[in-house]
Amino acid sequence: MRIVVVVIVLVLAVAGSAQGATQGCDAATATPLVQEPDTNPRVVWAVHCGAFLGTGSDAMVVVISSQGGCDNIMGWQVFTRVDGGWQSAGTFNSTGDLRVDGTTIVERRTVHRRGDWYFCGGPTGGEQERSWAWNGTALTAGAWTQTVPARPKGEVFFAPRDRTKYVGVQFYGARVPVLCSMLDGQRLSSVSCEYLRAPFATVKLTASGRPRICRGQRCITPGNPGIDDLEPPLKTNRSVAIGRFRCRAERTQMRCVVIETGKGFVLGRNGPRAIR
Repeated sequence: MRIVVVVIVLVLAVAGSAQGATQGCDAATATPLVQEPDTNPRVVWAVHCGAFLGTGSDAMVVVISSQGGCDNIMGWQVFTRVDGGWQSAGTFNSTGDLRVDGTTIVERRTVHRRGDWYFCGGPTGGEQERSWAWNGTALTAGAWTQTVPARPKGEVFFAPRDRTKYVGVQFYGARVPVLCSMLDGQRLSSVSCEYLRAPFATVKLTASGRPRICRGQRCITPGNPGIDDLEPPLKTNRSVAIGRFRCRAERTQMRCVVIETGKGFVLGRNGPRAIR
């Protein structure tokens, strides 16, 4: 994977009137400042306050999100206090989140690789960070550095386990008529796959690694969509990882396991088989 480093400079504006007269540095203060006319309302995802624009400065960095279901980061905006109000000091369009280390702004982004599924979360290229610091006249960005390694080769979707909610995905095999659902959260954690043609069968796997197998057409869940109506297919030699589970599409079967133990099942043209 080739990484292109882009250095962007945000120059502090010294002219113009202050926006608002409030003394606050919080989400309530920031919300009206980041709104734009004739656009969907912007959501303030985070607010950071500090001397980001040089010694003695009073600055506010606002991370902006859309109102989509994935809490997508739209960018961030810097404000400086002028005559008791806030004046814009620059805007950066980014999909990465921010954290603050003293007076240094640290930008974090996840890395999408070619072939990744673009759902909520899911990038498999790991994470990168770069730092923004005041150089005396402007905020300048350093080079990106890899902080979280990329996932294994061939993985197209990854979601870590979240104990406060769950992330799930549903897909089918591109070469094998198997429909699978994966999720791993605080209360719901399992992998379920159905073979939608003869020999009909379903398999459910929990974190114990012991699959529960049901054979026959009576096992198929009523109302499931046909495999031709689902997106996306999991292509041969590609895998999906959700929390503690991984499913991999092989040439004639779907293999799903608990990552730590390797236990699970394969569901192929001849029906299901447990992996112990």
